[in-house]
Amino acid sequence: MDIVFNVETQEELSDNFCITFSSLNCLGKLYSLLVGRKMILNLIDMLQSDPLRPLNKEEMEIRSRHDRIIEKLSIAYTIPIELTAFGIWIASIFTSFKINKLPLRVWLPFDYKSTLFVFVLTYIYQFLSTIFITIIIIGSDSLFNGLLIHVYCQFEILQHRLNNIKTDQEYSVKQCAYHHNCIYKFAEVVNEKFSFMMSMQFLVTIITICFSLYRLTQITLYSQILSATLFMIAAFIQILYFCWHGNETQSKSLEISNTIFASNWLSLNESSKKTLLTIMLRSMKPIELTSAFIFPINLESFKNLLKTSYSAFNVMQQT
Repeated sequence: MDIVFNVETQEELSDNFCITFSSLNCLGKLYSLLVGRKMILNLIDMLQSDPLRPLNKEEMEIRSRHDRIIEKLSIAYTIPIELTAFGIWIASIFTSFKINKLPLRVWLPFDYKSTLFVFVLTYIYQFLSTIFITIIIIGSDSLFNGLLIHVYCQFEILQHRLNNIKTDQEYSVKQCAYHHNCIYKFAEVVNEKFSFMMSMQFLVTIITICFSLYRLTQITLYSQILSATLFMIAAFIQILYFCWHGNETQSKSLEISNTIFASNWLSLNESSKKTLLTIMLRSMKPIELTSAFIFPINLESFKNLLKTSYSAFNVMQQT
């Protein structure tokens, strides 16, 4: 509403655009989680049922190790995002609050400067809204990346099973083939569920980075420079968080062929060898998570996104 009614210059637009698109991104993620709640529960149930559930002590240790990784990464992801939000608001207390100015551009159906009480309530409303947005973003992002970590956790479990094929070799090898196929199906469901969310994230990241860069070239106040810088760093961390785990999942799926080749496959019968060969052929096409089913989520896409953002920034600056 502020963009429609109040914004008159490119500088005012750049002040508003980042927070507006971040809010829309938050709504998109919240909608995706609510609509896909049943599918998310089904994914969790899949991890607790055959053939994805751990079957012995060694596999339980592999699962536990990856659960600890998910916990540590979620905490490490939460800290910079929340520090960004609190940093922006702490800076605003020493600048905007003193002159009865809200830190975020917004259209309101009332005069928030009419009394100090109304201003403080509006200020608190914006603060709580920002924290609420960051909590939703952290929750949805951590869920998606947690599921990705479970995908390459399953590949490690599969590697363990391939290296420890039992005496009833034909049945064990067939179970490994079934497990491999289920991992691909699990990753496909994860990709389908979060593809829309990732499309929004890529779009918002490009907009946030180029507008934050533009703001840095226009503003002079230290508080505004700090705010724009923190916002841009948070956008970098968000998209890198996705692309890194997407890249790791893709790399892990390619390791299965090497694991089979390094196993004791020479001692198996012909039927088991053919089954292993089928797994190797399937693994030659790695799991590739995509945004909007078009753009792959990996480190190469991260580099391309940064290049696109910088190009968009140059266009904005020249015009």
